[in-house]
Amino acid sequence: MIASRIKKIGAVGGVLFLGSIKAMVDPATPLMSLDPADYIIPNQFVVISKPSSGKILPTADKTVMSAIQSLSETVGVPVEGAPQPLALPGAVLVTLAPVQGVQVSAQTLDGAFPAGTTVVPVLMAYPAAVEKELIPQNEPLYAHQKWHYEQINAPGAWKHTLGKKDVVVAVLDTGIRPDHPDFKDQLFPGYDFVSDLAKANDGDGRDPDPTDSGDGVSWEDIKNGEAPCKRASKNTWHGTHVAGTIAAALNRIGVVGVAPFVKLLPLRVLARCGGSSVDIMEALLYAAGYPVLGVPTLPSEHKADVINMSLGGISLCQADMQATIKKVIDAGVTVVVAAGNNKINAEKFFPGNCPGVITIAASNLEGELASYSNFGEIVTLTAAGGDKSGGIYSTYNDGEYKPGKSSYGYLKGTSMATPHVAGVVALMLSAIPNKADLSPIQIKDILVRTVSSFPEIQSQQACNKDKCGAGIMDAAAAVEAAIKTVAERPPAPPKP
Repeated sequence: MIASRIKKIGAVGGVLFLGSIKAMVDPATPLMSLDPADYIIPNQFVVISKPSSGKILPTADKTVMSAIQSLSETVGVPVEGAPQPLALPGAVLVTLAPVQGVQVSAQTLDGAFPAGTTVVPVLMAYPAAVEKELIPQNEPLYAHQKWHYEQINAPGAWKHTLGKKDVVVAVLDTGIRPDHPDFKDQLFPGYDFVSDLAKANDGDGRDPDPTDSGDGVSWEDIKNGEAPCKRASKNTWHGTHVAGTIAAALNRIGVVGVAPFVKLLPLRVLARCGGSSVDIMEALLYAAGYPVLGVPTLPSEHKADVINMSLGGISLCQADMQATIKKVIDAGVTVVVAAGNNKINAEKFFPGNCPGVITIAASNLEGELASYSNFGEIVTLTAAGGDKSGGIYSTYNDGEYKPGKSSYGYLKGTSMATPHVAGVVALMLSAIPNKADLSPIQIKDILVRTVSSFPEIQSQQACNKDKCGAGIMDAAAAVEAAIKTVAERPPAPPKP
Protein backbone atom coordinates (compact mmCIF):
# COMPACT_ATOMS: atom_id res chain seq x y z
CA MET A 1 0.00 0.00 0.00
CA ILE A 2 1.18 3.54 -0.79
CA ALA A 3 0.45 4.72 2.75
CA SER A 4 2.91 2.23 4.20
CA ARG A 5 5.71 3.68 2.02
CA ILE A 6 5.18 7.33 2.95
CA LYS A 7 7.97 8.77 5.06
CA LYS A 8 7.71 11.92 7.13
CA ILE A 9 10.26 14.51 6.08
CA GLY A 10 10.88 17.68 8.02
CA ALA A 11 12.76 20.74 6.87
CA VAL A 12 14.31 20.55 10.35
CA GLY A 13 16.37 17.68 8.94
CA GLY A 14 18.10 20.15 6.68
CA VAL A 15 18.20 23.44 8.59
CA LEU A 16 19.29 24.94 11.88
CA PHE A 17 18.78 28.55 12.88
CA LEU A 18 21.47 31.12 13.60
CA GLY A 19 20.13 34.19 15.33
CA SER A 20 17.55 36.59 13.99
CA ILE A 21 17.05 38.30 10.66
CA LYS A 22 19.72 40.95 10.19
CA ALA A 23 18.52 43.12 7.32
CA MET A 24 15.32 44.20 5.65
CA VAL A 25 15.05 44.79 1.92
CA ASP A 26 16.81 47.99 0.95
CA PRO A 27 16.24 48.56 -2.78
CA ALA A 28 19.18 50.13 -4.52
CA THR A 29 18.89 53.45 -6.31
CA PRO A 30 17.33 52.70 -9.70
CA LEU A 31 19.37 53.15 -12.85
CA MET A 32 19.01 56.55 -14.58
CA SER A 33 15.89 56.98 -16.68
CA LEU A 34 16.25 57.59 -20.42
CA ASP A 35 13.00 59.59 -20.62
CA PRO A 36 13.70 63.37 -20.85
CA ALA A 37 10.38 64.11 -19.14
CA ASP A 38 11.74 62.57 -15.94
CA TYR A 39 14.31 65.37 -15.69
CA ILE A 40 11.89 68.36 -15.80
CA ILE A 41 11.28 70.17 -12.50
CA PRO A 42 7.52 70.89 -12.40
CA ASN A 43 6.29 74.48 -12.47
CA GLN A 44 9.69 76.15 -12.92
CA PHE A 45 10.66 77.95 -16.13
CA VAL A 46 13.37 80.26 -17.40
CA VAL A 47 11.98 83.13 -19.50
CA ILE A 48 14.48 84.94 -21.73
CA SER A 49 13.69 88.32 -23.34
CA LYS A 50 15.02 88.30 -26.87
CA PRO A 51 14.08 91.06 -29.34
CA SER A 52 13.85 90.47 -33.08
CA SER A 53 17.51 91.55 -33.50
CA GLY A 54 18.47 88.29 -31.83
CA LYS A 55 20.40 90.00 -29.06
CA ILE A 56 19.59 89.01 -25.49
CA LEU A 57 18.47 92.05 -23.50
CA PRO A 58 20.53 93.02 -20.43
CA THR A 59 17.33 92.99 -18.35
CA ALA A 60 13.94 91.41 -18.87
CA ASP A 61 11.74 93.30 -21.32
CA LYS A 62 8.88 95.24 -19.73
CA THR A 63 6.29 93.53 -21.93
CA VAL A 64 7.71 90.18 -20.82
CA MET A 65 7.46 91.14 -17.14
CA SER A 66 3.88 92.28 -17.72
CA ALA A 67 3.08 88.96 -19.39
CA ILE A 68 4.46 87.11 -16.37
CA GLN A 69 2.17 88.99 -14.02
CA SER A 70 -0.80 88.09 -16.23
CA LEU A 71 -0.15 84.33 -16.34
CA SER A 72 -2.95 83.59 -13.88
CA GLU A 73 -5.37 85.01 -16.49
CA THR A 74 -3.71 83.70 -19.68
CA VAL A 75 -2.93 80.11 -18.58
CA GLY A 76 -5.02 79.85 -15.41
CA VAL A 77 -2.06 79.35 -13.06
CA PRO A 78 -0.79 82.13 -10.76
CA VAL A 79 2.87 83.01 -10.33
CA GLU A 80 4.38 82.08 -6.97
CA GLY A 81 6.47 85.00 -5.70
CA ALA A 82 8.33 87.53 -7.78
CA PRO A 83 10.32 86.51 -10.91
CA GLN A 84 13.97 85.96 -9.97
CA PRO A 85 16.58 87.68 -12.18
CA LEU A 86 19.32 85.31 -13.33
CA ALA A 87 22.96 85.85 -14.29
CA LEU A 88 22.11 85.25 -17.95
CA PRO A 89 21.18 88.69 -19.38
CA GLY A 90 17.44 89.13 -19.89
CA ALA A 91 16.61 85.86 -18.11
CA VAL A 92 14.31 85.40 -15.11
CA LEU A 93 13.22 82.33 -13.18
CA VAL A 94 9.45 82.01 -12.98
CA THR A 95 7.84 79.62 -10.50
CA LEU A 96 4.16 78.80 -10.87
CA ALA A 97 1.96 77.92 -7.94
CA PRO A 98 1.01 74.20 -7.92
CA VAL A 99 -2.59 73.66 -8.96
CA GLN A 100 -4.00 70.17 -8.45
CA GLY A 101 -4.66 68.42 -11.74
CA VAL A 102 -2.99 71.14 -13.85
CA GLN A 103 0.36 70.65 -15.55
CA VAL A 104 1.86 73.57 -17.47
CA SER A 105 4.55 73.01 -20.09
CA ALA A 106 7.00 75.43 -21.67
CA GLN A 107 5.08 75.08 -24.93
CA THR A 108 1.90 76.22 -23.13
CA LEU A 109 3.63 79.33 -21.78
CA ASP A 110 5.13 80.28 -25.13
CA GLY A 111 1.85 81.69 -26.38
CA ALA A 112 1.52 83.98 -23.36
CA PHE A 113 4.66 85.97 -24.19
CA PRO A 114 5.67 88.44 -26.95
CA ALA A 115 7.19 87.02 -30.12
CA GLY A 116 10.89 86.27 -29.78
CA THR A 117 10.66 85.34 -26.07
CA THR A 118 12.20 81.98 -25.16
CA VAL A 119 10.61 79.79 -22.47
CA VAL A 120 12.39 76.65 -21.29
CA PRO A 121 11.74 74.30 -18.36
CA VAL A 122 14.17 74.00 -15.46
CA LEU A 123 15.86 70.60 -15.55
CA MET A 124 17.11 68.22 -12.87
CA ALA A 125 20.70 67.00 -13.15
CA TYR A 126 22.46 64.15 -11.34
CA PRO A 127 26.10 63.31 -10.67
CA ALA A 128 27.60 61.73 -13.78
CA ALA A 129 29.13 58.97 -11.68
CA VAL A 130 29.95 55.70 -13.35
CA GLU A 131 27.63 52.93 -12.14
CA LYS A 132 29.34 50.19 -10.20
CA GLU A 133 30.09 47.26 -12.47
CA LEU A 134 27.27 44.72 -12.39
CA ILE A 135 29.16 41.88 -10.73
CA PRO A 136 28.17 39.73 -7.74
CA GLN A 137 30.73 41.33 -5.42
CA ASN A 138 29.05 44.73 -5.88
CA GLU A 139 25.61 43.63 -4.60
CA PRO A 140 24.68 45.72 -1.53
CA LEU A 141 24.68 42.84 0.96
CA TYR A 142 27.48 40.75 -0.56
CA ALA A 143 29.70 41.36 2.47
CA HIS A 144 27.42 39.02 4.45
CA GLN A 145 27.93 36.30 1.83
CA LYS A 146 31.62 36.80 1.22
CA TRP A 147 32.98 34.07 3.50
CA HIS A 148 30.85 31.24 2.14
CA TYR A 149 31.26 32.21 -1.52
CA GLU A 150 35.00 32.59 -1.12
CA GLN A 151 35.26 29.23 0.65
CA ILE A 152 33.83 27.49 -2.42
CA ASN A 153 35.77 29.80 -4.80
CA ALA A 154 32.64 31.18 -6.47
CA PRO A 155 34.38 34.42 -7.55
CA GLY A 156 36.80 32.33 -9.62
CA ALA A 157 33.89 30.61 -11.36
CA TRP A 158 32.18 33.94 -12.06
CA LYS A 159 35.10 34.92 -14.29
CA HIS A 160 33.82 32.27 -16.71
CA THR A 161 30.04 32.55 -16.36
CA LEU A 162 27.21 33.83 -14.20
CA GLY A 163 24.80 31.30 -15.68
CA LYS A 164 22.48 31.05 -18.67
CA LYS A 165 18.71 31.46 -18.81
CA ASP A 166 18.26 28.07 -20.48
CA VAL A 167 19.74 26.27 -17.45
CA VAL A 168 17.05 25.38 -14.90
CA VAL A 169 17.44 24.41 -11.24
CA ALA A 170 14.40 22.85 -9.56
CA VAL A 171 14.13 23.51 -5.81
CA LEU A 172 12.08 20.86 -3.98
CA ASP A 173 11.35 22.54 -0.66
CA THR A 174 8.76 24.57 1.28
CA GLY A 175 7.96 26.64 -1.80
CA ILE A 176 9.09 30.19 -2.34
CA ARG A 177 8.11 33.81 -1.68
CA PRO A 178 7.84 34.99 -5.30
CA ASP A 179 7.31 38.60 -4.23
CA HIS A 180 10.88 38.88 -2.92
CA PRO A 181 12.67 41.53 -5.02
CA ASP A 182 15.68 39.25 -5.50
CA PHE A 183 13.47 36.73 -7.37
CA LYS A 184 12.17 39.18 -9.97
CA ASP A 185 12.52 37.52 -13.42
CA GLN A 186 14.25 34.48 -11.83
CA LEU A 187 11.33 32.05 -11.58
CA PHE A 188 9.44 29.64 -13.79
CA PRO A 189 5.87 29.09 -12.54
CA GLY A 190 6.52 25.87 -10.57
CA TYR A 191 3.93 23.71 -8.75
CA ASP A 192 2.63 22.87 -5.28
CA PHE A 193 2.82 19.09 -4.72
CA VAL A 194 1.73 19.11 -1.05
CA SER A 195 -1.30 16.80 -0.98
CA ASP A 196 -2.06 16.86 2.77
CA LEU A 197 -4.63 19.62 3.36
CA ALA A 198 -3.87 19.83 7.09
CA LYS A 199 -0.21 20.50 6.39
CA ALA A 200 -0.56 22.63 3.28
CA ASN A 201 -1.58 25.81 5.17
CA ASP A 202 -2.86 27.36 1.94
CA GLY A 203 -6.46 26.17 1.90
CA ASP A 204 -6.07 23.49 -0.75
CA GLY A 205 -3.99 20.55 -1.91
CA ARG A 206 -1.97 20.32 -5.09
CA ASP A 207 -2.19 23.36 -7.33
CA PRO A 208 -0.06 25.47 -9.70
CA ASP A 209 0.98 27.91 -6.94
CA PRO A 210 4.25 26.99 -5.14
CA THR A 211 4.13 30.06 -2.89
CA ASP A 212 5.34 29.32 0.62
CA SER A 213 2.42 30.25 2.88
CA GLY A 214 4.49 29.47 5.97
CA ASP A 215 5.34 26.25 7.77
CA GLY A 216 5.16 27.60 11.32
CA VAL A 217 3.06 25.96 14.04
CA SER A 218 2.06 28.08 17.04
CA TRP A 219 1.23 26.82 20.52
CA GLU A 220 -2.22 28.28 19.92
CA ASP A 221 -2.62 26.02 16.87
CA ILE A 222 -1.59 23.01 18.94
CA LYS A 223 -3.89 23.97 21.82
CA ASN A 224 -6.86 24.37 19.47
CA GLY A 225 -6.17 21.10 17.70
CA GLU A 226 -5.46 22.95 14.43
CA ALA A 227 -1.86 21.75 14.05
CA PRO A 228 -0.91 18.62 12.09
CA CYS A 229 1.84 17.89 14.65
CA LYS A 230 2.67 18.68 18.26
CA ARG A 231 5.91 20.56 17.58
CA ALA A 232 5.71 24.33 17.81
CA SER A 233 8.02 26.29 15.49
CA LYS A 234 8.16 29.57 13.64
CA ASN A 235 8.18 29.84 9.86
CA THR A 236 11.50 28.73 8.40
CA TRP A 237 11.10 30.24 4.89
CA HIS A 238 13.46 27.41 4.08
CA GLY A 239 12.78 27.19 0.34
CA THR A 240 13.13 30.93 -0.11
CA HIS A 241 16.52 30.90 1.62
CA VAL A 242 17.76 27.89 -0.38
CA ALA A 243 16.57 29.34 -3.71
CA GLY A 244 18.34 32.63 -3.01
CA THR A 245 21.67 30.88 -2.54
CA ILE A 246 21.23 29.23 -5.93
CA ALA A 247 20.00 32.12 -8.05
CA ALA A 248 19.10 35.37 -6.28
CA ALA A 249 19.21 38.01 -9.00
CA LEU A 250 22.19 40.19 -9.87
CA ASN A 251 20.23 43.44 -9.75
CA ARG A 252 21.89 45.88 -7.31
CA ILE A 253 19.37 44.77 -4.67
CA GLY A 254 20.29 42.75 -1.59
CA VAL A 255 22.17 39.49 -2.11
CA VAL A 256 23.22 37.42 -5.11
CA GLY A 257 23.03 33.71 -5.89
CA VAL A 258 25.83 31.40 -6.97
CA ALA A 259 24.33 31.31 -10.48
CA PRO A 260 22.28 34.53 -10.80
CA PHE A 261 21.54 34.19 -14.53
CA VAL A 262 19.93 30.74 -14.42
CA LYS A 263 16.23 30.02 -13.87
CA LEU A 264 14.56 28.53 -10.80
CA LEU A 265 11.68 26.03 -10.85
CA PRO A 266 10.13 26.10 -7.34
CA LEU A 267 8.32 22.88 -6.41
CA ARG A 268 6.59 22.86 -3.03
CA VAL A 269 6.87 19.47 -1.29
CA LEU A 270 7.26 20.52 2.38
CA ALA A 271 4.79 22.44 4.50
CA ARG A 272 3.81 22.49 8.17
CA CYS A 273 5.40 19.52 9.97
CA GLY A 274 7.30 18.30 6.92
CA GLY A 275 6.18 16.42 3.84
CA SER A 276 5.56 13.05 2.22
CA SER A 277 8.01 10.94 0.21
CA VAL A 278 5.22 10.31 -2.32
CA ASP A 279 4.83 14.05 -2.97
CA ILE A 280 8.61 14.36 -3.28
CA MET A 281 8.89 11.48 -5.75
CA GLU A 282 6.16 12.92 -7.97
CA ALA A 283 7.80 16.34 -7.88
CA LEU A 284 11.11 14.72 -8.86
CA LEU A 285 9.54 13.06 -11.89
CA TYR A 286 7.71 16.27 -12.83
CA ALA A 287 10.95 18.29 -12.67
CA ALA A 288 12.60 15.78 -15.00
CA GLY A 289 9.80 16.13 -17.56
CA TYR A 290 7.87 12.94 -16.84
CA PRO A 291 4.05 13.05 -16.76
CA VAL A 292 2.37 13.11 -13.33
CA LEU A 293 -1.31 12.16 -13.04
CA GLY A 294 -3.51 15.21 -12.46
CA VAL A 295 -0.67 17.70 -12.98
CA PRO A 296 -0.33 19.78 -16.18
CA THR A 297 2.58 18.83 -18.41
CA LEU A 298 5.77 20.75 -17.66
CA PRO A 299 6.85 22.80 -20.72
CA SER A 300 10.02 21.29 -22.16
CA GLU A 301 11.96 24.54 -21.73
CA HIS A 302 11.14 24.45 -17.99
CA LYS A 303 12.54 20.94 -17.47
CA ALA A 304 15.17 20.90 -14.75
CA ASP A 305 18.85 20.35 -15.45
CA VAL A 306 19.66 20.26 -11.73
CA ILE A 307 17.48 19.36 -8.74
CA ASN A 308 18.21 20.66 -5.22
CA MET A 309 16.79 18.70 -2.29
CA SER A 310 17.71 20.27 1.03
CA LEU A 311 15.53 17.79 2.88
CA GLY A 312 15.39 14.24 4.18
CA GLY A 313 14.65 11.85 6.99
CA ILE A 314 16.00 8.82 8.81
CA SER A 315 15.55 5.73 6.63
CA LEU A 316 17.21 3.52 4.09
CA CYS A 317 16.71 4.56 0.48
CA GLN A 318 13.49 2.65 -0.25
CA ALA A 319 12.96 0.91 -3.57
CA ASP A 320 10.40 3.46 -4.81
CA MET A 321 12.64 6.46 -4.10
CA GLN A 322 15.61 4.64 -5.61
CA ALA A 323 13.69 3.87 -8.80
CA THR A 324 12.42 7.45 -9.02
CA ILE A 325 15.87 8.97 -8.68
CA LYS A 326 17.24 6.56 -11.28
CA LYS A 327 14.59 7.69 -13.78
CA VAL A 328 15.43 11.32 -13.05
CA ILE A 329 19.17 10.81 -13.56
CA ASP A 330 18.48 8.75 -16.71
CA ALA A 331 16.66 11.85 -18.02
CA GLY A 332 19.92 13.80 -17.73
CA VAL A 333 19.13 15.59 -14.48
CA THR A 334 21.77 16.02 -11.75
CA VAL A 335 20.37 15.52 -8.23
CA VAL A 336 22.06 17.32 -5.30
CA VAL A 337 20.94 16.35 -1.78
CA ALA A 338 21.69 17.41 1.80
CA ALA A 339 23.51 14.88 4.01
CA GLY A 340 21.38 15.92 7.01
CA ASN A 341 21.94 17.61 10.37
CA ASN A 342 21.77 14.74 12.86
CA LYS A 343 25.48 14.26 13.62
CA ILE A 344 25.20 10.66 12.40
CA ASN A 345 26.48 8.61 9.50
CA ALA A 346 24.76 9.93 6.39
CA GLU A 347 24.08 6.37 5.18
CA LYS A 348 21.05 6.47 7.52
CA PHE A 349 19.60 9.67 5.97
CA PHE A 350 17.46 9.53 2.84
CA PRO A 351 17.38 10.55 0.01
CA GLY A 352 21.04 11.49 0.44
CA ASN A 353 21.82 7.78 0.74
CA CYS A 354 20.22 6.92 -2.61
CA PRO A 355 22.52 5.76 -5.43
CA GLY A 356 23.50 8.36 -8.04
CA VAL A 357 22.82 11.52 -6.03
CA ILE A 358 25.47 14.06 -4.99
CA THR A 359 25.40 14.14 -1.18
CA ILE A 360 26.62 17.30 0.55
CA ALA A 361 27.99 17.72 4.08
CA ALA A 362 28.44 21.15 5.64
CA SER A 363 31.63 22.98 6.58
CA ASN A 364 32.04 25.86 8.98
CA LEU A 365 33.97 29.09 8.54
CA GLU A 366 37.27 27.35 9.31
CA GLY A 367 36.66 24.56 6.79
CA GLU A 368 35.98 21.94 9.44
CA LEU A 369 32.94 19.66 9.42
CA ALA A 370 30.09 21.72 10.89
CA SER A 371 29.13 20.52 14.38
CA TYR A 372 25.64 19.37 13.31
CA SER A 373 26.49 17.81 9.93
CA ASN A 374 26.02 14.16 9.06
CA PHE A 375 29.14 12.49 7.71
CA GLY A 376 30.57 9.27 6.35
CA GLU A 377 31.75 7.53 3.19
CA ILE A 378 28.43 8.19 1.44
CA VAL A 379 29.16 11.97 1.44
CA THR A 380 30.32 13.17 -1.99
CA LEU A 381 31.89 16.47 -0.92
CA THR A 382 31.55 19.34 1.52
CA ALA A 383 30.40 22.93 1.01
CA ALA A 384 29.88 25.97 3.21
CA GLY A 385 26.91 25.46 5.53
CA GLY A 386 27.77 27.66 8.47
CA ASP A 387 28.05 27.13 12.20
CA LYS A 388 28.18 29.25 15.35
CA SER A 389 31.15 31.10 13.81
CA GLY A 390 29.04 32.32 10.87
CA GLY A 391 25.87 31.46 8.98
CA ILE A 392 24.77 31.46 5.35
CA TYR A 393 23.14 34.73 4.30
CA SER A 394 20.30 34.67 1.78
CA THR A 395 16.77 35.73 0.89
CA TYR A 396 14.16 35.46 3.64
CA ASN A 397 10.87 36.77 5.05
CA ASP A 398 10.26 38.33 8.46
CA GLY A 399 6.85 36.73 9.15
CA GLU A 400 6.90 34.44 12.19
CA TYR A 401 3.60 32.57 11.75
CA LYS A 402 2.31 34.10 8.53
CA PRO A 403 3.99 35.84 5.59
CA GLY A 404 5.56 39.20 6.41
CA LYS A 405 7.92 41.50 4.57
CA SER A 406 10.71 40.36 2.28
CA SER A 407 14.01 40.34 4.12
CA TYR A 408 17.41 38.66 4.35
CA GLY A 409 18.85 36.47 7.05
CA TYR A 410 21.31 33.86 8.28
CA LEU A 411 20.59 30.14 8.49
CA LYS A 412 22.95 27.22 8.86
CA GLY A 413 22.73 23.57 7.90
CA THR A 414 23.50 21.03 5.23
CA SER A 415 20.38 22.56 3.64
CA MET A 416 22.42 25.70 3.11
CA ALA A 417 25.52 23.84 1.85
CA THR A 418 23.56 21.92 -0.80
CA PRO A 419 22.37 24.93 -2.89
CA HIS A 420 25.96 26.14 -3.16
CA VAL A 421 26.74 22.92 -5.03
CA ALA A 422 23.52 22.98 -7.08
CA GLY A 423 24.40 26.52 -8.14
CA VAL A 424 27.90 25.45 -9.18
CA VAL A 425 26.49 22.57 -11.25
CA ALA A 426 24.30 25.17 -12.99
CA LEU A 427 27.42 27.26 -13.70
CA MET A 428 29.18 24.20 -15.15
CA LEU A 429 26.28 23.60 -17.54
CA SER A 430 26.19 27.31 -18.43
CA ALA A 431 29.89 27.43 -19.26
CA ILE A 432 29.73 24.87 -22.08
CA PRO A 433 28.17 25.40 -25.52
CA ASN A 434 25.54 22.66 -25.11
CA LYS A 435 24.35 21.75 -21.62
CA ALA A 436 23.51 18.23 -22.84
CA ASP A 437 27.24 17.57 -23.36
CA LEU A 438 27.75 16.74 -19.67
CA SER A 439 25.84 13.86 -18.06
CA PRO A 440 25.02 13.66 -14.33
CA ILE A 441 27.72 10.99 -13.95
CA GLN A 442 30.33 13.23 -15.58
CA ILE A 443 29.26 16.20 -13.45
CA LYS A 444 29.64 14.17 -10.26
CA ASP A 445 33.06 12.97 -11.38
CA ILE A 446 34.22 16.52 -12.15
CA LEU A 447 33.02 17.80 -8.77
CA VAL A 448 34.88 15.04 -6.94
CA ARG A 449 38.19 15.48 -8.75
CA THR A 450 38.28 19.28 -8.59
CA VAL A 451 37.68 19.82 -4.87
CA SER A 452 40.12 21.76 -2.72
CA SER A 453 41.84 19.94 0.11
CA PHE A 454 40.54 20.06 3.65
CA PRO A 455 42.53 22.40 5.90
CA GLU A 456 45.02 20.68 8.17
CA ILE A 457 43.43 21.42 11.53
CA GLN A 458 43.95 19.57 14.81
CA SER A 459 40.39 19.30 16.10
CA GLN A 460 37.60 16.79 16.55
CA GLN A 461 35.76 18.41 13.64
CA ALA A 462 38.72 18.19 11.24
CA CYS A 463 37.69 16.62 7.93
CA ASN A 464 39.08 13.70 5.97
CA LYS A 465 37.85 11.78 2.93
CA ASP A 466 36.28 9.03 5.03
CA LYS A 467 34.16 11.57 6.90
CA CYS A 468 33.54 14.59 4.65
CA GLY A 469 33.79 13.31 1.08
CA ALA A 470 36.45 14.17 -1.50
CA GLY A 471 37.09 17.70 -0.26
CA ILE A 472 35.59 21.22 -0.20
CA MET A 473 33.77 22.41 -3.30
CA ASP A 474 35.95 24.46 -5.67
CA ALA A 475 33.57 26.23 -8.04
CA ALA A 476 36.24 27.69 -10.30
CA ALA A 477 38.07 24.39 -10.75
CA ALA A 478 34.78 22.59 -11.46
CA VAL A 479 33.70 25.10 -14.10
CA GLU A 480 37.13 25.09 -15.74
CA ALA A 481 37.16 21.27 -15.79
CA ALA A 482 33.70 21.22 -17.35
CA ILE A 483 34.86 23.55 -20.13
CA LYS A 484 38.00 21.47 -20.70
CA THR A 485 36.15 18.14 -20.68
CA VAL A 486 33.78 19.23 -23.43
CA ALA A 487 36.47 21.02 -25.47
CA GLU A 488 38.75 17.97 -25.51
CA ARG A 489 36.03 15.50 -26.42
CA PRO A 490 36.51 14.02 -29.93
CA PRO A 491 33.85 15.21 -32.38
CA ALA A 492 30.99 12.81 -33.00
CA PRO A 493 31.37 10.76 -36.20
CA PRO A 494 29.22 11.95 -39.09
CA LYS A 495 25.86 10.26 -39.49
CA PRO A 496 25.76 7.69 -42.32
